[in-house]
Amino acid sequence: MQFIWLTLYQVAITLLAPLGIWTTLRDAKRRSGGLRFVQQRFGFGYPIVDADVDLWIHAASLGEVNAAKPLIKLLRKAQPESRILVTTATPAGAQAANSLSELQVQHAYLPIDWPLSVWRFMNHFSPKRFIVVETEIWPNLYRLAAKRGCRPVIVNGRLSVKTLRLKQLYPLFSLCLSYCEMIYTRSDRDLRNFIAIGADREQLLTVGNLKFSGELPDPTQLPRLVDQPYVLAASTHHDEERMCAQQLSRSGQLVVIIPRHPERRNEILQELKRLPLSVAVRSEGDEVTDSTQVYLADTHGEMTAFMAHANLVFMGGSLVPHGGQNLLEAARLGRPIICGPHTWNFVDEVAALRGVEGVSEVASADELSQAAQHFLDQPKAAQATGNNALELMRNNRGIARQYAKLLSR
Repeated sequence: MQFIWLTLYQVAITLLAPLGIWTTLRDAKRRSGGLRFVQQRFGFGYPIVDADVDLWIHAASLGEVNAAKPLIKLLRKAQPESRILVTTATPAGAQAANSLSELQVQHAYLPIDWPLSVWRFMNHFSPKRFIVVETEIWPNLYRLAAKRGCRPVIVNGRLSVKTLRLKQLYPLFSLCLSYCEMIYTRSDRDLRNFIAIGADREQLLTVGNLKFSGELPDPTQLPRLVDQPYVLAASTHHDEERMCAQQLSRSGQLVVIIPRHPERRNEILQELKRLPLSVAVRSEGDEVTDSTQVYLADTHGEMTAFMAHANLVFMGGSLVPHGGQNLLEAARLGRPIICGPHTWNFVDEVAALRGVEGVSEVASADELSQAAQHFLDQPKAAQATGNNALELMRNNRGIARQYAKLLSR
């Protein structure tokens, strides 16, 4: 039966190869460094290495790289001479991985899950250990890694609602997970979800949410990028920019919008032009004046600095049915946080913050302006909410150390 499912998968990815090629070329065209992205996604153009990779960590995108950073620090400290490779599937993840230069890690893009591309990647780097952050289930990747004696270990394991709905693919998921050495999950609920899709109970252990282990930066040490007082809409998705501009501008403060995908700039500007609001664009070098009402910060790598000095942070992906975005970076900075009702991809994080009164949840866009005005009118309440979130982060910083201890065995 497993052979049949693997055969069906190989047929499917062969038929869909033209779509994979087109998508890769399209994504490369939108970003700088596109040639390297294309080459490495197809299994070519890897940097020259003088020895086998001791530890290969795959973190799909920005969020996974940030989650893995405290763990990578601990692993580097335990093995100062080891060769560490971090792979990502997105340029945003690559940028985050490249920022880990002080940890002496190398970066490459993960190849598309075509057998020949994966084989070229594995043959080039010859990794000895393989860690997957959260969950990317790729049959050829897992199969070929295990075949080389480099069985995957999943850390901070989670399964999205979208994955759990694909019940017809559970036999294929079960096959992939059979190649894993261990699966360390964020919560008992995640553990049960892995069992539901076919993982062996003996492979599983609940450790905790690695995202709680990030550094606690000092907001006063981060640059203030605009002089005006402002509220921040972070990691927004399609249609949220318009809603946030409409609702948050009622506060009278500047609204800074950082879209999840800055390459959507033109689409976002078309939406904002329909509103009677004065808009400035960061990538175009527009000046922010006292009359500016909305500032579109369509750049990479400045989220933390903008969060640090915001009077409140609305976390995107939650007013629209996307599933939310990670609230913990704002919590780490002690900011008062607002989120919408659609947070199913971050159930544990939202529940933890709710439990300590560290987040304000709204049911719709219409309630957003009220929640924002409450924080702005009552700064003590806003500070208390931010402090509650920060204390939660402080109390859970030891989780990365637990993962490092398990991985060092």
